[in-house]
Amino acid sequence: MQINIEKWNWYVFINRKTPIFSDREIDLILDLPPKQFKEELYATHYANWIYTNTGNATFHRAMHNALEKGHANRVFPATLEIGARNLEHFNHVKHEFKSYTLTDIDNLEDEMPSWKTVNQSIEFVRDDISCSKLDSNSYDRVIVTCVLHHVPNFEAALIEIRRLTKSGGVIDILLPCDPGLVYRMLKYMGPYRYARKANYIKIKKLLDARDHINHFSGILELTKFTFRKDETRISIFPFKRLSYDFNLWATIRILKSNA
Repeated sequence: MQINIEKWNWYVFINRKTPIFSDREIDLILDLPPKQFKEELYATHYANWIYTNTGNATFHRAMHNALEKGHANRVFPATLEIGARNLEHFNHVKHEFKSYTLTDIDNLEDEMPSWKTVNQSIEFVRDDISCSKLDSNSYDRVIVTCVLHHVPNFEAALIEIRRLTKSGGVIDILLPCDPGLVYRMLKYMGPYRYARKANYIKIKKLLDARDHINHFSGILELTKFTFRKDETRISIFPFKRLSYDFNLWATIRILKSNA
């Protein structure tokens, strides 16, 4: 199914506004099979829904910058970013590297030429992190941003992430506090409010239901278990001493041991 891309481009790149879909377009999108529904939304609309809204863009930049704290002037020769899609995190990376491998479960080969203009060290590999085909003990740093909420077997993904990381390597995980109370409240005040104005609230709610299938506390507990032999530091923002219900995101930094 093709949505009116000309209308989309006109709104986003000229007016910097979210397009208002017709009821017919809404029905067509909602009738797509679940897998195609997600592929269409991510390929055509999702990044623009985030970054053309000032509040959403500020929130996402703050999360990605938090994950890079402490890495300025460091060197991670072989860096791996899992679920990279549109280079959403790459522009926030502060350290040096010799190779930067991007993976995604979807085929993003068509985007490689534009990525290469950003940095010739970038390589894309289509890969499922739950059963990765990448080599063990290969990466000095592994970056995982806003991925684990989406993965059906995320415990298997955590085990694979540890396998891919070199001894002494660093794993950085960014984890939104979904379904925390404050996180949900801000979602209704921000993205959902804009979605209602632009007539795509049904699409947005269905995407969220199909997309964030794992909850924060479960991911956190299984992460601590998987990396129990490693040095792990968890930082929660913005209120470090309060429950995830009163916070927005957490960063998890893991130094893999030799065990």
